[in-house]
Amino acid sequence: MRKKRNLLSELEINAAYTNDFTADSNRIKRMVNDSLNSVTEERTMYMKQKLCRMVLAAAVILAVSATGVFAAGFILDSGFVRYFNPASDVEMKFLSSSAYTVNQTDSNSSGTLTVKQVVGDERNLFILMDFAAPDAVLDYARYRFDVTSHIIDDFDANTSIGYRLISDENPNDDKITLVCCLSFDRSGIKRGSKMSLTLRDLEAASEYPSPFKTVVTGEWRVTFALDYGADFPKLTAEADIPIFGRNSHERLYVSPMAVNITVTGFDARSDEYQKMSNEEQSSFILNYKDGQSEYYSFDSGIRHGVGGSADGTGLTFTWVFDNLIDVKNVKSITYLGHEFALTD
Repeated sequence: MRKKRNLLSELEINAAYTNDFTADSNRIKRMVNDSLNSVTEERTMYMKQKLCRMVLAAAVILAVSATGVFAAGFILDSGFVRYFNPASDVEMKFLSSSAYTVNQTDSNSSGTLTVKQVVGDERNLFILMDFAAPDAVLDYARYRFDVTSHIIDDFDANTSIGYRLISDENPNDDKITLVCCLSFDRSGIKRGSKMSLTLRDLEAASEYPSPFKTVVTGEWRVTFALDYGADFPKLTAEADIPIFGRNSHERLYVSPMAVNITVTGFDARSDEYQKMSNEEQSSFILNYKDGQSEYYSFDSGIRHGVGGSADGTGLTFTWVFDNLIDVKNVKSITYLGHEFALTD
């Protein structure tokens, strides 16, 4: 801001304009042209060129300010950028406006955990973290903590947990960056609530389906505020449906980042369900308003399944999209052969 004021004051442009973030470059150029036209003929070409360079710089500063790039809160960490892969400035601002910077650390002789930033919608919380272990080479394809325990003020819900490794420039060092996604079976986290997170024993594995093994033992505890913005666009559906002859109740939640599906009153241990392949059990279709459809499964179009459960009372699943989706263009979702109309 100081540079912008100095540039405009040297051009003798009213200082009030320096606070006008809606001013565009054409407006500034007109003001500068007026200043240049008042310059006497004795002024050298050098001075005119200098003034032109100054106005271009001032115009850029104000134009960038008008876009909000300098606005406080547009601070999405590079780890989240690599995780969500925003495809446009709109998506970048969309995520940045939600992000809350934590920067809380816990360290012991085994390693150091740093929770860097959180982003979330009403049903899913994404926690970006760094972990460094000085006595280990962390060069596996997959990581998770054996125990992930959390307590959130005034909020209690069933939780699914998934981890995703974020690629970095040096995969053979003692440091990794992870995103932990916590998915809840209901909404209700209050902005600013405190979260106490406990992680124990880092596990690693090669590419799926290789088994996990413990690579770093220890426990890390961090407490921080959940002061992220959760007011993302969303779509929901809720309906009673028959599944294999039984009356069941299905609830769906779709945000630009993830899909949450909960089915109750359905026995996932039934012979009919067990005969289905993993692909049939986990896949779904997004149907768009223009008539197009996209098929999603663990092998196509989804970054990872956060987690799920299936038992005698029902099932829950959460999937994180490989890329953000525009929920305004989504009409319905098809799951287990039933199409559900989605509403905002």
